[in-house]
Amino acid sequence: MSRTIYLLRHGQTQFNAELRLQGHCNSDLTELGLAQAHAMGNTLAGLLDKPTDWALYSSPLGRAQQTAQIISERLQLSPQHIRLDERLMEVGLGEWEQQRAPDLQADIPHLI
Repeated sequence: MSRTIYLLRHGQTQFNAELRLQGHCNSDLTELGLAQAHAMGNTLAGLLDKPTDWALYSSPLGRAQQTAQIISERLQLSPQHIRLDERLMEVGLGEWEQQRAPDLQADIPHLI
């Protein structure tokens, strides 16, 4: 029996647009990020014959949950269908969180 997994990334966040590292920090989805989440939901709606037969996992980080919520609404799934899993979280970036990547590269050129 074959298995299919659809792996999706959260939509663009404000930090993504500003080239900031997020790690465990949260940043709201931008208008583009919301549109991306809706597009992912529309694509999955066209691919899945019976969405209730599928599991929907999400990182517990806000940006991922927001994206998963939009997708679940498009698939007509209840919010309880989303399973949060800490193993899907982005790594923590310590003191680099919220820093702009170009600034870090300028300050520490050997990172490139």
